[in-house]
Amino acid sequence: MPNPLDWREGDFLAVTPAGAFYTVAMVDPTPERQLLLHLLAAPGTPRLADLSGQEETLARLSTRGWLRSQAIGQEAPGGTLENLLPDLLPHLSDQGRALLADHQGLAIGQGGFPENEVSVLAALSADAVALGQRARQLINGPGRHLPHAWAMVDAAGNSRIGIWPLFLPGRQFHLVIEGRPLFVRAAFTQLVWILVRRYGEPASPYKAT
Repeated sequence: MPNPLDWREGDFLAVTPAGAFYTVAMVDPTPERQLLLHLLAAPGTPRLADLSGQEETLARLSTRGWLRSQAIGQEAPGGTLENLLPDLLPHLSDQGRALLADHQGLAIGQGGFPENEVSVLAALSADAVALGQRARQLINGPGRHLPHAWAMVDAAGNSRIGIWPLFLPGRQFHLVIEGRPLFVRAAFTQLVWILVRRYGEPASPYKAT
């Protein structure tokens, strides 16, 4: 197959943390997002040779830093959410505190927070995301550029608690983080990989463009 990226066909293709963030940051079904979802639904990193016909989209993903090649394959994280999240989530915060909630504000898993704060923060995440959605609907023009993430800040403008919605096909989750988020870590890719594997990729098959 033609290889515009100078990758070897035997190389494995891994989604980067930046690619994982792009995958779940919005709901628009772009070709790039569709392919990333397809890759993250796999039980392991595929070889370049397995993705014949998708060179143009692969090239865009590589140029944007959302996909990288590696000589060694990697398996998707195994186990249940209940077992994986307590160890995984703290790595996404410089304070070691993060939780995942569903769209209704019910906690799915957490790491580092006192138990008496978990349900309150999970419920708060649903309210904050709903507020953001209403703001984008009410404010024409600039409203579409409002960030999906929301935060409670201190007097210096530093985030104390941040809330990020994660969008999967037909589902939405909220990631609540105390302190500075560490989305550049491999733990974030693993979190998105786990969620996509559990809740599925788009129903329609990916078509390269």
